Formats: sequence, structure tokens, C-alpha cells
Amino acid sequence: GGKNAGFTNDMIAFAHTGNAIIVMTSADQGGALMEEIIRAVSNFYDWGLAKVKEVERKEIGQDKLKNLTGKYLYNEQVPGIGNYFIQVNIKDGQLAIHDPNDNTHYRFIYLGNMKFLDLEQNDEITFSKDKSGKYTKFNMNGQFYFDKMKE
Repeated sequence: GGKNAGFTNDMIAFAHTGNAIIVMTSADQGGALMEEIIRAVSNFYDWGLAKVKEVERKEIGQDKLKNLTGKYLYNEQVPGIGNYFIQVNIKDGQLAIHDPNDNTHYRFIYLGNMKFLDLEQNDEITFSKDKSGKYTKFNMNGQFYFDKMKE
């Protein structure tokens, strides 16, 4: 998969059968459309991809969500960007992430045990505490750490 400003794409290939699918969209938020296309092709050819995932939404208090908000720094330097920051906020009572690098927004539902799921991208993140008991990092395609310089 990949993403650039204005485009989202994904490729899935099976080396043992020679089957593959490539889906390219001309949209920053093309993930939901891609999943529908992949699911339809998979169902048609019986590939077993993109089965519908059932999750149970849990309730979380706004005070707990507030403890997660702030600016987070990716654990690696990103070519062409350097320090890669994202902003964790609350929007309409849900956890929301804004990536200012490509101006994308993600909204997450709470699954319990400090795990959250983005229903559009199927990305799951889990927040972890530091030794003092404060939530300071989460996993999403790598580690993001709370930017202590911005506290």
C-alpha cells in the first residue's frame, strides 16, 4: 500500500497462485473505497481476503480521552520530513488523529484496554503508560511518543 497527497493505493499478490489485485484511487481518503473493491474481488474469486471484522464498541470517559490528547513524535526520522509529528485530539466524543504532514484526519472507536480502531482504514492503535502512569506512546505502523517538549 501507499499514500501520497491526493492518492491512496494498495496491492495484494499471491505468489503461489499468480493472482493479484491493485487498487489505485485519486483521493486522500480512498481507503474505504479500496476496501470495498478488494472485498468484492475477493468474494467473487473466493480469495478469503477482507472478511468483515466484527468489533464491539466500548464506552470511555472524556476525562480518559483527554489524557491521551497532545502532540506525538514518530520514533524514526521520515525522509523528506525529518521529525514526524501527529496531533491526537477529541472530536465529537471520539479519539481523533490529525496528520498535518498530509492533512489527513482519522477517527477511532474505543475497543477497551486502551485499544482504538479506525473503522475506515482498519488501523488499530494501543496506548501505553510510562513508569509514572501517564499515557506517553502508542503503536500505529511504528511507535509514536508524546512530545514532552510541548507539555
